[in-house]
Amino acid sequence: WNTMLKYRVWDEENKRFLDAEEFIIIPNGRVLVGDWMTGNDFSYGYDEPERFILMQSTGLIDKNGVEILEGDIVKVTDDYGDTNFSDGGIGTICGLDDLYMWYIDGQVHNGLYDIDQCYYIEVIGNIYENQELLGDTDA
Repeated sequence: WNTMLKYRVWDEENKRFLDAEEFIIIPNGRVLVGDWMTGNDFSYGYDEPERFILMQSTGLIDKNGVEILEGDIVKVTDDYGDTNFSDGGIGTICGLDDLYMWYIDGQVHNGLYDIDQCYYIEVIGNIYENQELLGDTDA
């Protein structure tokens, strides 16, 4: 587990992830975007909650060494490349605030840490740029 919290921010208006130097996170989870050093050209995620979407790292990496973050689409397989999940082993990483854990598709029986101990997890996309990977399911 990685103890340093990492985040990424999706800009819904411009349909892109912000570069790390384009934002900071201030107390109470607000996202400050733009040139905060001079106070010019900035906006708060708090004032536009639907525009800037904050996603946190799970602290885990996938089978290829890729960091797993909230909003990622992952594929879960066993040692043989197979999966026992009815959805084909593809799901979305999300957290349940009350339980302080990460899950696939918000299902308690799909706890990410537990799955990581028994299966291989591979990040194959994210819910903002790769909706087609989820097929007919909602992200």
